[in-house]
Amino acid sequence: MADLADAPAVGHEIDAGLLSDIAGRCIMTGGQIRNAALNASVLAFEDGGGVKSAHVELAVLREYRKLGAVWSAAPPRVPGHGRPVGYRWPPLP
Repeated sequence: MADLADAPAVGHEIDAGLLSDIAGRCIMTGGQIRNAALNASVLAFEDGGGVKSAHVELAVLREYRKLGAVWSAAPPRVPGHGRPVGYRWPPLP
C-alpha cells in the first residue's frame, strides 16, 4: 500500500467554472461536500495524479446518487471509473 507521505507532489487541475456550477446548483451539507472531496481525492490517487475536474464531477454525482437525488451534469469521463462516454444514467425510481 502506498504511503501518502511519500507520494510526489502533483498539480490539481479543477475548472473554476465547474466549481462555480456545483456551488450554484448543488444543495449539499458540509458532510456531503467533505465526502465528495475525499472521493475525488481517492479517484485521483487511484489514477496516479492530481485531482481533475472529472474526478470532482464523478464524486459529486456519486454523492447525489447515494442520496437518491439527481444531478443534471453530463456523465463523468474518468477512464476506469463510471460509465462509458455517452452513457445516460437510468431515471431514479
